[in-house]
Amino acid sequence: MAANANQSRRDWIFDLIFKDHVWMEAVHNVTIEPDKRPAVSLVGYDLIQAYNDSKLPSFLALFISDWSGDARDLKETLFLSFREQDFVFDNPSAEVTFKKSGLVLYIGDAIHSYEWIRMRDPSRLFGFHNGQPQTAVLYFEHLATEEKALGIIGADMIGGLIDFSGKEYLNHMCSIPMHFGSGRRTPITRCIQTFEIPHKVVSLKRRGTSHYTDGYTFSTHWRLAQGKERRWSIVDS
Repeated sequence: MAANANQSRRDWIFDLIFKDHVWMEAVHNVTIEPDKRPAVSLVGYDLIQAYNDSKLPSFLALFISDWSGDARDLKETLFLSFREQDFVFDNPSAEVTFKKSGLVLYIGDAIHSYEWIRMRDPSRLFGFHNGQPQTAVLYFEHLATEEKALGIIGADMIGGLIDFSGKEYLNHMCSIPMHFGSGRRTPITRCIQTFEIPHKVVSLKRRGTSHYTDGYTFSTHWRLAQGKERRWSIVDS
């Protein structure tokens, strides 16, 4: 896809939600440290049809990966930047429902400073392609080096609770690879969990791969705790 077509698709999707770039530019400027610069993005399976077929999305999440915590002070600016001003904001779920389009937008990562993203049902970010979970990410910032603006996140990059399959694999907790920093040079794993996890779980230790920083140890998958294992302890996979 040509660069101008890439940009056109990106603009169309962001323009569905935002009437201007005031909030997004403010978020990108909350820190002067290039490697820690937030990256405004939309995440969700509905992005795939929106990008390829111009189909209106029904559920998306707004992720920014702001480790400074300063972007949460821009909450009112965010609300004023919405194209549709007739919306309902549910504070407990951090979801905005736009009355005209029907789009539900999760904004918890933009208005809170959780290291782990907390939402009602993380599995809503995903669909299934050939029986495997899939989602997508669309960053606001254009990079001249990207071949396609929309990034597909396939099953090999999605973490979950390995004792389950299908939606249950994802609806308690899951993880996806993302990037932030100037030029999106800094890889990161964003972990997403439901508000109340009904299980005692442990984290599986993992080494870096081509999708992440090589050699770096982190957790992207979880399993039910066994025996005397402590909740949230990190164990070898």
